[in-house]
Amino acid sequence: MYVIIWEFQPKRGCEKEFQAAYCADGVWSQFFRLGKGFIRTELFRDTNSEARFITMDYWLSQETYEAFRQQHGSQYQVIDKQCESLTVRETHIASFTINSK
Repeated sequence: MYVIIWEFQPKRGCEKEFQAAYCADGVWSQFFRLGKGFIRTELFRDTNSEARFITMDYWLSQETYEAFRQQHGSQYQVIDKQCESLTVRETHIASFTINSK
């Protein structure tokens, strides 16, 4: 399994729209469902800061994610640009491979 973790700070007043876009049924998740190998997206709000969120996107493998990005890169950029108006900051925290043995 492959997990991509992002940290976000929504713009003040855009928190509800941000959560709607980045939640498990949001625009990103719906888009990722077009890809073979997408598992799920999870959205978490920091318990110490209402202005800090992380998302975790789960894929079967890094290869399935990269194939999706290559195949749907232009649409990815369109959605990213649309959602950019909802955030002050977006930071890629890390990407992890989960080995289950």
